[in-house]
Amino acid sequence: MFEKIAELKEQGEAFSVATLVDVKGSSPRKPGTRMIVLSQGETVGSIGGGRLEQLVVEACLRAISSGETALLTLGLHPEDGVMACGGEVKIFIEPIIPKRRLMILGAGHVGRALASVAIFCEIETILADRNSEVFKKNSIDGSICQVVLEDTCEFFRKYLPRPHDFIVIATGSHQDDLTALRDALRTRASFIGLLGSRKKREAFFKKLRKEGYKEEELERVVCPVGLAIGAQGPQEIAISIMAQIIERIRKVQ
Repeated sequence: MFEKIAELKEQGEAFSVATLVDVKGSSPRKPGTRMIVLSQGETVGSIGGGRLEQLVVEACLRAISSGETALLTLGLHPEDGVMACGGEVKIFIEPIIPKRRLMILGAGHVGRALASVAIFCEIETILADRNSEVFKKNSIDGSICQVVLEDTCEFFRKYLPRPHDFIVIATGSHQDDLTALRDALRTRASFIGLLGSRKKREAFFKKLRKEGYKEEELERVVCPVGLAIGAQGPQEIAISIMAQIIERIRKVQ
């Protein structure tokens, strides 16, 4: 179990560990029993099976969403609808959430503004652009990782976006945006934001569908990226995008 936990941490997965900490009366498992619940509901190990395990999985998923620990107390009586063992269990639930990263492709006005807002919100940020001069000519917070972008595929191979990471594409050209979008769809990131209009989204999606991309893949793409708050100018657009990212982070499953 500990090896699996270490492996999941290394892979940057979000998961919860449910530990049976106390038992009164009869119970299917003993104190110290652990179960891992991944963000999609898959489990490793067992806390007791049946309705008991179902309730624990649900609590673990809530913990992944909120990032907060929980102590679950369940009666194992027929009238409780859990089990008929007759005892009571206490289960400690600890979410393990990897540090989220924001990868911004394009260090134009919006990209730089978004990077600044993200750092203010304490999100690790990687800002990449093909033009190295943009980093020299503009004052950029030193805590932002600045990358000269030569190839988006190589960029993603190096930084390995994980399910809890965010990608925002805001390059200087439609073609670079489309190339970046193709490469982003090959990653595990669940949020891929694309700066642009609905017309741009439909044009890109039409091409991608012809290339064989499935609808469930395209559902990961958010375009126009950002909450619809009537934002104008790079700073307001950056705030709308960051607000949407925060909404995704805080959203309860």
